[in-house]
Amino acid sequence: MSIETVKTVVERFIRQNQCEVMALKGAWGVGKTYAWQQLIKTLSGSIWPPAYSYVSLFGITSLADLRIAILANRQTGAAISGTSPTSPVAWRDQLRGLRNAANDLKVGKAVSIGLDALTPSLMRNMLICFDDLERLSGVSHDALMGFISTLKERSNCKVAIILNDQELPENEDGYQKYREKVVDIELTFAPTAAEVIDWGLRPDLPYRHIVRPCVLALEIKNVRIVQKICRVIDLLSPILASLHEAVATETVNSVVLIGWSYWDKSGRAPPLNFLRTWNWALSRVSEKDKNTPTPDEIRWRELLNTYPFRFYDEFDAAVLKTIEQGYAEESGFQEEAKKRDELARSGDLEAGFAAAWKLFRDSFADNEAQIISDMDASCRRAARLISPVNLNGTVVLMRELGHGELADALIEHYVKTRQSESALFDLDDHPFGREVTDPTIRKAFAAQSALISKKISLRRAVETIATNSWSPEDTAALSAASIDELYQLFKGPLSISRNRAVEICLRFNEPPTQHIAERAAEALKRIGGESRLNAVRVRRFGITVTTTPP
Repeated sequence: MSIETVKTVVERFIRQNQCEVMALKGAWGVGKTYAWQQLIKTLSGSIWPPAYSYVSLFGITSLADLRIAILANRQTGAAISGTSPTSPVAWRDQLRGLRNAANDLKVGKAVSIGLDALTPSLMRNMLICFDDLERLSGVSHDALMGFISTLKERSNCKVAIILNDQELPENEDGYQKYREKVVDIELTFAPTAAEVIDWGLRPDLPYRHIVRPCVLALEIKNVRIVQKICRVIDLLSPILASLHEAVATETVNSVVLIGWSYWDKSGRAPPLNFLRTWNWALSRVSEKDKNTPTPDEIRWRELLNTYPFRFYDEFDAAVLKTIEQGYAEESGFQEEAKKRDELARSGDLEAGFAAAWKLFRDSFADNEAQIISDMDASCRRAARLISPVNLNGTVVLMRELGHGELADALIEHYVKTRQSESALFDLDDHPFGREVTDPTIRKAFAAQSALISKKISLRRAVETIATNSWSPEDTAALSAASIDELYQLFKGPLSISRNRAVEICLRFNEPPTQHIAERAAEALKRIGGESRLNAVRVRRFGITVTTTPP
């Protein structure tokens, strides 16, 4: 039954001048109470009977307490338009106030009994809503259904019951036993995901246009969960406001999925442990599974394979922590979002550089000025991302078209932008260094590499690397060291053990820094050739001395 149909029937029930009992059934969180309260507020001036009382049955311990709760929550006239569900604590406080007043008058028990006797006569001509029937434990369902029948038949009352009939206690069958006799109208409230969205997502929700398709894709029908998701979106939206739109999209995708997983208790959502191990690429190779997946796992996989969530990482962990603690501070989300922002903007810059080259390759138009302008601008913006080979291609084209000065300026900007990346400028060790053919680039790179190497002494570089927290400049200094310099390092004073210094240098034995280990080995061979004792010493490092020491 659609929401609109339910609303039409409930509205007629609220308005009509006839004592009836209506049951509104549905799963937890689908919005039964919310829909009922909205209609009560809307129709506050035309409900019949004109007095209204809402009572949650959760925590009710006796029919006497239930009667007092009905009267304590009784409202009439304009006050009904502001009605909100009253918690058990609220009506207990009111009940306690009445009891205490009786005790203060020193007629305690007598007045208390009098109140209990008086309440039935006061409960007349009312529209009463009993919510949370499945959570009633202090009164039997048989007794409640009899009480409701009495309200209808003898007290001119109209009663609405809101319940989750799938969660009724096994030992309580009073509702099922007497529903045909007591209940006149029974409605099932089961909105679709689209209907939940229409009244669960407010029009001014930030990124609503992204949230809506995510909720639809997962078919989330619990309005409470949707509203909690919205609160998280509200919480994170100030952080997302200044970031790339792709970060906002990824955030919403994660918040909706992880929030659903965190708050859903029905078993429909994939649990957090499943999400933490999810990998979209691996999941598509089902034959690699060591264990046969359960039906739930198969369903979760099918769902996630069509949802924009590829794998769980630090970004998603920060989203989950925000959801768990209820605030973004100290969750790591802002830091992870900034990393995503940099990646997204990098992608834009790389796309801009590619578009400038496309303008050259895919056209015979007379557009030289635009090509050169676009290449220069995009290369400058994306300098931190463009490889030396791509820089070389851009510079070569500029020179071919007679823009040598612009090419030189671009090289200068590129080197300045990336001046701290020592390994970048060592073209001899770069895997594609030979493809960089422009003499000006090679000269500028060599000068920068030499400058970086001079900034840090070889001894300091090795001693820093020994702490396992070195920088590219330390590696550059080690990379630039000659055999003679390494010989002096091994023979001279050190703040670390000599064995440690040797091991560090021999560790760099793979491209593009394998020359460090090779030069270190040559320096050790020289040391081993100085005496039989040193020959034995260097042999411990796997170095063979070919000449006979004196």
